[in-house]
Amino acid sequence: MQKNENAFLVAGLGNPGSAYAETRHNLGAVVVRALAKNLSVVLHQSKKLKGDVAVAAVGGAMVHLLCPKTFMNLSGKSVKRALLHYGVDIHNLLVVVDDIDLAFGKQRLRPAGSSGGHNGLKDVGNKLQTLEFPRLRIGVGRPKDPVVQVAQYVLDAFSIEELKRIEQEVIPEAISRIKQWVSKDGDRLAG
Repeated sequence: MQKNENAFLVAGLGNPGSAYAETRHNLGAVVVRALAKNLSVVLHQSKKLKGDVAVAAVGGAMVHLLCPKTFMNLSGKSVKRALLHYGVDIHNLLVVVDDIDLAFGKQRLRPAGSSGGHNGLKDVGNKLQTLEFPRLRIGVGRPKDPVVQVAQYVLDAFSIEELKRIEQEVIPEAISRIKQWVSKDGDRLAG
């Protein structure tokens, strides 16, 4: 399939099912679902692409949204299928994920990089055979209690205060960053 320079794919990673809906590890999917609402489109299930999908216009670009319905460490299969199906160039792919190494709410947009130990990014990189794709990492911080294991921490629900900040601060900033990235202003957003 020929690549469409004006097509983008924004994939928000998380785990499927209501048990994981408001957990730290699902922040990428939470952001993409909020982006769909912001763009007035409805995500619908695609068995072929193994995820919930929608398409919207941002400026003159066609932006495909994807929330894989696979577990985090198997996200790559859904992302690769969507890239191929929509004819999106890998540099027009933006993967949105949680990041325990960033303070809560801090966001970092990068054109490429390592997986940083994130199993979702690792699987996407394995399936695409490269880590040279853009990603938006959103901080969830590390557990304050040293006894709490990181694996459990990311699967815990956000506190009420954190949910408030996500709704009022984190999501609006992420949506703004994603729209600017699609508009090719992403270079100045790095940081």
